Amino acid sequence: MGYVVASVFVCAILWFALKPVVGYLALRRDPIAAGQNYIKRLLHRVSSVNAGLICDEAYKHLARQGFQIAELAHTVEHQTLFGAYMSYLDLYIQQIQIVMSGNATDLESPVVDILMKYGVPIPKNVTLGTESGS
Repeated sequence: MGYVVASVFVCAILWFALKPVVGYLALRRDPIAAGQNYIKRLLHRVSSVNAGLICDEAYKHLARQGFQIAELAHTVEHQTLFGAYMSYLDLYIQQIQIVMSGNATDLESPVVDILMKYGVPIPKNVTLGTESGS
């Protein structure tokens, strides 16, 4: 009985220890796909937003844009590329939640533009996305 409990305990520890390593390796191999999956998975899991309305190409566009910004900004911000990229992905998740809940401001207009570009239905009270000219 003790071996079973110890085995379960060790497996749980290994799961939590290896999960960030596996995520890091996926990010190193294909950062855009990993970012796309991260945004999509987190929106599905923790958000009240209907993430199914957003197509994969919109997620991919946001992940690509986040990676490009992180590449430019990570040395200025004194962060690792991985840390900067994850920060930008988290920011996009917050902005998507704001936009899809109908509470967007001018700060979210780039995200509104991207979502509208891919045909994502935006709440009717959000009208600023088309005015930014991006």
